[in-house]
Amino acid sequence: SEFCQAPDGSIWIGTEDAGLHRFNPEDGSFERGFLPAGNIHALEIIDGKLWAGSYGEGIFVLSDGGKRFSRYLLSDGGGNPGANSIYSIFRDISGTVWVGTEGGLFRYNPEQDSFERVAAGLISRQVNDILQDFVGNIWFATMGQGLFRYTPETGIWYSPPGTDSYMTCILEDSAHNLWFGTENSGINYYNHS
Repeated sequence: SEFCQAPDGSIWIGTEDAGLHRFNPEDGSFERGFLPAGNIHALEIIDGKLWAGSYGEGIFVLSDGGKRFSRYLLSDGGGNPGANSIYSIFRDISGTVWVGTEGGLFRYNPEQDSFERVAAGLISRQVNDILQDFVGNIWFATMGQGLFRYTPETGIWYSPPGTDSYMTCILEDSAHNLWFGTENSGINYYNHS
């Protein structure tokens, strides 16, 4: 379900039911057995460590080439059953780590080494993908609530009208156009100009 290239050139592979694997392109070998979780949906390299989001088992942060890991369980204090099903992890240019879960959006607090719920009144559904565009806006693709844009400079959240409510993925192309994949209505396109 997810790929991520490590600084050493190896490829981390998150699978739906077979856990986390690592492929070495130099010798063609595969390794597995890094985590107790079998269902991995999100991968991101942050400060040389692999962050792996699992279904129902929270986030694992792997260090020392995958030999050690820490586990984080997310909670918003309200018994959010989807908070530990992770679908997206993204670090923006300011260093903030955003985590999209089945039960909404979270942000990592490095001072407290914990996660806090973000935009609780806006985003309460699964966040499939997160992207920061060339002007600094952060986009969130959700399942059932459509698309959201957050402008860090102003703190303003915006949900563009006319988009499908089931958004699956986001891409910014070389001309800075944004492309949004949907579950029900093909591809949505956004031109900044």
